[in-house]
Amino acid sequence: MGRYKSLLVVAALVAGAAVVFYFSSRRWHTVYCSAILPLVSWAPQASGLRSCSNIVQSIEPDSLDNIGSEAQEGQPGWLALTCKDKARTGRFRLKVLRDRAWMLYYPRANGTDSGVEVFVKKDGQVRKLSGMTGSGAGWSDIGAQHGVNIGCVFDGDRAESFTVELEFVLRGPSAQVWAKDGAVVF
Repeated sequence: MGRYKSLLVVAALVAGAAVVFYFSSRRWHTVYCSAILPLVSWAPQASGLRSCSNIVQSIEPDSLDNIGSEAQEGQPGWLALTCKDKARTGRFRLKVLRDRAWMLYYPRANGTDSGVEVFVKKDGQVRKLSGMTGSGAGWSDIGAQHGVNIGCVFDGDRAESFTVELEFVLRGPSAQVWAKDGAVVF
């Protein structure tokens, strides 16, 4: 019986070491970001428009595809990025310094046919980082903060900061992403 317990302890230690190795490896990061994160509800975490952003970012001017902007009455300094042609999808790319795990953005939509998604692409691979769809109950709340798990960009498990390019896709006639002073993520 003593030998059996010893083998069981050794097997448990080996299994424990394998689990620690797996969860500290890039494989776990890939599994989490590719398989688990897309199943998570993208519900807003909090509400309230932030007055400024401390994130290094810039919209790529040559990436604006069917994107216009509308000043927001009652919200000084805020613009709603929208589709110029409401029958077509709108897209733009945002260069961001990945120096944290989470960022916030402010999408809005009205109707189940409208929504916003955020993607990252690298070497032909695409990963969805966030998304929301409107409801049939009217416009989504102003200031609803939606998270972007920037830690799930490709190579997001690296400790050092680096620049990534996010693609924002606006679908439907009533999709918006709110921006202030050139900032899209906060």
